[in-house]
Amino acid sequence: MADINSILRTKFHRPHLTEDLVVRNSLIELLEKNIYKPLSLISAPAGYGKSIIVSQWLEYTSAKYGWISLDEEHNNLRVFLLYLTTAIENIFPGSLTDTKQLLEIGKLPHPWGNATTALSYVLTGVAFPVLMGGSWMDLILSGIFSLVVFFMVLKSGSWGPLKADWLPLSTAFIAGILAAISRYFFPEINLVLVTLSAVLILIPGYGISVGIVEIVTKHIASGLSNLVSGLIYLFKQFFGAWLGVKAVGLILSFPAATIATPVDSVWLWVFMPAIIVALGIAFQTPYRDFFWTCLAMGIAYGGILLGSDLVGSNFGNLLGTIVLVLFTSLWARKTGRPPSIVLVPAFVLLVSGSVGFRGLAAFAAGNMQTGGPEFLQMFVVALTLAAGLVIGVTLIKPERSN
Repeated sequence: MADINSILRTKFHRPHLTEDLVVRNSLIELLEKNIYKPLSLISAPAGYGKSIIVSQWLEYTSAKYGWISLDEEHNNLRVFLLYLTTAIENIFPGSLTDTKQLLEIGKLPHPWGNATTALSYVLTGVAFPVLMGGSWMDLILSGIFSLVVFFMVLKSGSWGPLKADWLPLSTAFIAGILAAISRYFFPEINLVLVTLSAVLILIPGYGISVGIVEIVTKHIASGLSNLVSGLIYLFKQFFGAWLGVKAVGLILSFPAATIATPVDSVWLWVFMPAIIVALGIAFQTPYRDFFWTCLAMGIAYGGILLGSDLVGSNFGNLLGTIVLVLFTSLWARKTGRPPSIVLVPAFVLLVSGSVGFRGLAAFAAGNMQTGGPEFLQMFVVALTLAAGLVIGVTLIKPERSN
């Protein structure tokens, strides 16, 4: 995959014009006439001279321009944006330095290292069953399978963009297989909870919620894109998990389920700080922002508990999101740091996507009475988070200090 140092400079050169080429003056004048319009589309079959006529027009016009010759490599969004920003910088040097650095951020070493990140996946997988009333066996297996998911995520960087796109399906598929095999030996485990906990960090609750926020605020195209992307990701995860469980079911006959004793709620006070720290590490929070990220998650969770006690769970999500956005906005104003640093991990804590995952699992099991309401509840949770975001941003806008 391309990086700043491996960009092919020949991609920025327009076709060479020779003297024997026919000059299409009418088309050149048409392009020049439309120069201030947002887009001009030239469409014709291969070999009809599209690139040549544009090159002739660029020879004629006084406007500044950038040229990129696209090929299959540019189907990868990061690669395309890297070439696009470089083409713009060829015209306006230094104008997009920060943007190009952002595109390279994925190649930077993880600030916490792989061992610590692996531990964060395990802690998240272990803590979530406690929050959801799981048993000790649910907790143990979720932690082990979360580690497997981490190694798959770690290796996905070498899979190439197409295979990496299937990461949500493949990780859930493996988690589903492992959970189903475990269900054969331990009838008391909660199959859905164990699978969900193993892939929890990859659940797209934030994307779904942000998509709804953008739709509510009339950014329809961007909002639908985020919402659909989040739902597609979620469906990939569910289908992968379902496929994994079904594959094992073709070989093994599951024993009758037994009821396990949930982990005592007192352990919540141990595992809640653990999942907060784990999410901060998993999302590569810089050292300088780590305390504030954990504090933001603690404040959000406190808001959820308070709101739930006063009115109900939906109001808890709303209040938790409002206090989170207020804190994030004040922190961003004070420090000049991007608010997303502390906002994104906290949104995973609110886990709107996990509700939809459980709903889809109930659908697959034929439990329409449970699956329908739970899947719809995902949108209710996302809407309450969206409302909380809108209210919080309205009260205090996250302006960055100079």
